[in-house]
Amino acid sequence: MLTNNGSFSKFLENKDERYYAEQTKDYNNFFFKIPYDGDCDFIHILRTYISRYNPDGKPGLNDKSELGGIYIYSSGLLFNTEYCLREFLNCTDTVAAGYKATDVKECYKQLCRGISAEIACRIEAGRFDRDGAAKLVGEDDRDIKYAKEYRERGFAENDFMDGKRLDKPVIHISYDTRCDYDIAAVLEYLRSPEEIINARADVYMEAEKAMIYKRIVCAEIQFESFKEIEQNKYDPLHYRREIRRVTQSAGAKTVNVALERNGQRIMVKTDAERLGWNNDISDWNIAAADRPAYKEVFGYKHGGDARMDEITLVTHGKKELYNKSAFDKILFQGVRQ
Repeated sequence: MLTNNGSFSKFLENKDERYYAEQTKDYNNFFFKIPYDGDCDFIHILRTYISRYNPDGKPGLNDKSELGGIYIYSSGLLFNTEYCLREFLNCTDTVAAGYKATDVKECYKQLCRGISAEIACRIEAGRFDRDGAAKLVGEDDRDIKYAKEYRERGFAENDFMDGKRLDKPVIHISYDTRCDYDIAAVLEYLRSPEEIINARADVYMEAEKAMIYKRIVCAEIQFESFKEIEQNKYDPLHYRREIRRVTQSAGAKTVNVALERNGQRIMVKTDAERLGWNNDISDWNIAAADRPAYKEVFGYKHGGDARMDEITLVTHGKKELYNKSAFDKILFQGVRQ
């Protein structure tokens, strides 16, 4: 596709070269440098389609050039805007021929991610003014109370069911900026990203001290709930997670499930995709032919729907997917029952 990527690199690097052209497959690409300041040029690109009506791909009166990128000479940095100019460096990586390339659509996203990561590092290093933030929020904060009573337990259950392994609270700090793509702001960030990230992190942590403190506390509550579930081997969520894992891995639409309560054991066919998504098994997902037997043992008169720890066997065809006795040996290994 490329015809002369070395020449394009030289065009970028040489301040005296103001025009460059290159043909790629069905297009002629014309590049023009427009000075912004002594260290920065705007790179405009005009593309013309090569066709049987225009075999030479010459520009017409209706063709318009657009801003393709910004080139900073002091850093050798090419900043893409509308077009992916990386292709003219024959590069799919972010660094090639000594030139870094960034997409304008990612510019402030990268800035925000960098600031969020810096804030998280400062929190983990104890550099966040937690005592001062706690005084701002107070002991009776409604959001923290709600998190303790309802919200974070549900999040912890979701993390556990997803098979996550957590060794510390996960604090989510999402920094956002309402700055538009102002050229001065863009160049400031491109020329000194670390300084800009640090400066904005300082301002944000002071301005949003109360919010950040709440995020920290909620993350700690969620982590404690997660550890309680993980360490309590008698929590039915352990069975639910394993059953959901094996049925998803099997890729089956329906499975046969053996259920047992009060010495009564039945076998039913149920929807594999729904098995393990709730703490119990609804008769709505059981085959119609098996519902009468199910209700005899697990109807509302007999303690309600079957729980995950009442499943003793799950099979698909002749293949055994789950056996409670075998799973108990793994689950309670080294634990006194």
